[in-house]
Amino acid sequence: IGEFEVSAGSEKGTVIITNYLGNNEDVVIPKSLRGKKVVSIDNSAFQGLDNIKSVTIGENVKSVGNNAFQNCENLQKIDMGISVVRLGNMAFANCPNLTEVKFSPVLKEFGHMVWGNIENNINVDLNGNKNFVFDKGILYSSDYSVIYESLIAADLTDYVLPETVVELRPYAFYMQKELKTLKLNSGIKTIPEGCFIQCSGLTELMLPDTVTSIATVVLAGSGIETVTI
Repeated sequence: IGEFEVSAGSEKGTVIITNYLGNNEDVVIPKSLRGKKVVSIDNSAFQGLDNIKSVTIGENVKSVGNNAFQNCENLQKIDMGISVVRLGNMAFANCPNLTEVKFSPVLKEFGHMVWGNIENNINVDLNGNKNFVFDKGILYSSDYSVIYESLIAADLTDYVLPETVVELRPYAFYMQKELKTLKLNSGIKTIPEGCFIQCSGLTELMLPDTVTSIATVVLAGSGIETVTI
């Protein structure tokens, strides 16, 4: 339909954007196309489109799929609109010029490595969202019990894990080169996949005896010399 390729949504009268055929620098995802509500952006729908500089998502879109905007090298700004509830894995990964991300106020599901491999600082506007806190480059749940992701640009040289944190999401500290030592608190029971991959400055990791599960790939590319339990 015009600049967008779509497929039928699961509900009558809805569509999912599967591909973008246009060449606009500033892309606006419409709230509807030919009378049908646009409710989702499919996995990889805009992946690798270098012409795009900004994206504004329409008010009916509730889901942004995995890798939806991955490898958009000139993408600078994302506005998720007002209805996005789910943000998929690596949705904006490998977008080296991304500097502004505006959340939907109702966003609840945040995938892993959403802004993975982006080394510059990103201005994150929560837009009134009550489900998350963005504090010194780290995205937490609003009660500081979950760490979702950290910006590579975050200064974690002297980082101390808050006692409130009981869950680390996969790749939570991916590529944190300035992280030197880290002591996990007794609320942590699982070390997820990729949690400390490429943390080249990390030399000491102190685990509580409450940890019962460690994923298979956790420390690859880190500088770990000592793991203490």
